[in-house]
Amino acid sequence: MGVVVRLIPGRWLATTLLASGVLAAPSTSFAVSQSSDARHGSASSHVTTSICNNVTGAQVSAVVGHPVPNGVLSVFVTKATKADFETSWTTSTCTYGAQTSVAASMKAVQLSYGTFSKPLTLSQMQRWMRSKATSANMLKVRTYTGLGVPAFYYSMTVSGLFGQSITAVVGNHFFGAFVDTKKVPMSKLAALATLAEHL
Repeated sequence: MGVVVRLIPGRWLATTLLASGVLAAPSTSFAVSQSSDARHGSASSHVTTSICNNVTGAQVSAVVGHPVPNGVLSVFVTKATKADFETSWTTSTCTYGAQTSVAASMKAVQLSYGTFSKPLTLSQMQRWMRSKATSANMLKVRTYTGLGVPAFYYSMTVSGLFGQSITAVVGNHFFGAFVDTKKVPMSKLAALATLAEHL
């Protein structure tokens, strides 16, 4: 269901989950161009649009404590399947920072906002996320209560690389933040997730 997960070295962490449906915390409805492939499954297109301007690099920098550029948008579209509660979703993810190396990825931030074709509960989302756990990704999911809306925290470690996210689920929308480092504490991750709500 779209969480904010990322890759890397930059792209694999997120791609692994996004491509399989794992969310991306954050959600939306933006008029952006998408590739034909994206319309037929879990794929992405990289486009520049004003949506990421709703949260500037300066706002993200103020939370994480180091400079990041303005966000670059990627849109992920996933078809409904039985494993996903017969629900399709679109995830718009703004990436603030380069993902050209492990070191660069650890300083980057992803904010996401998405929409489901029908409302899902937090329990459904957590159950779906947990179904993606394997011995290879060490995915862990738990409820997070600090946003004032239904939300969950998850972390994963793949080939020694760590990623963590807080994602909120409100009806047929979700939003959240993802980082590739343990150095961002829960309070700052929650602040980033709150920014994602404004995408």
